[in-house]
Amino acid sequence: MKKQDDIELKVNFNALMKVFHTYNLAGEVLWQNFKEKNKPNLFKFSSTKDESILPFIVMLAFTIELGLKTLYFQKKNKWNRGSNHDLEKAFKKLNGKIQTHIKVKVCQERQIDNLSFDTLLKDNNKPFETWRYFFEKESVKTNVKFLQSFKKAILEELPI
Repeated sequence: MKKQDDIELKVNFNALMKVFHTYNLAGEVLWQNFKEKNKPNLFKFSSTKDESILPFIVMLAFTIELGLKTLYFQKKNKWNRGSNHDLEKAFKKLNGKIQTHIKVKVCQERQIDNLSFDTLLKDNNKPFETWRYFFEKESVKTNVKFLQSFKKAILEELPI
């Protein structure tokens, strides 16, 4: 194997931001394609009727996870280890001010209270694993609108 074929990425804040924005853009493309295909029945699908939502949810979940870890890296200048694709754990590792900003934005957009936010985060804490390995389960469920609002609030916390 030739060394010149290796790809190396140095982990720093700028690299994380570029990767985060790339995943975000890819996820938005998948979402637009899904919306175009399902205009009359948006959010009224099941795994037996339209699996095209799967790549979008996996990308959305990974984008959120990477966004949370990028926010952590921005403040601590080190990688957030140990959350194992768990959005709730990654969120709780952020400093309180950032958590509050994100929570307020999501609650306002979704018109929910803090307790509902906490419940939704707990209920949707591992969408990357859940949907990436959907075939290992009888059925899978995720609140896509909550996750979209969560991602949007994270995106607003990050510099462009």
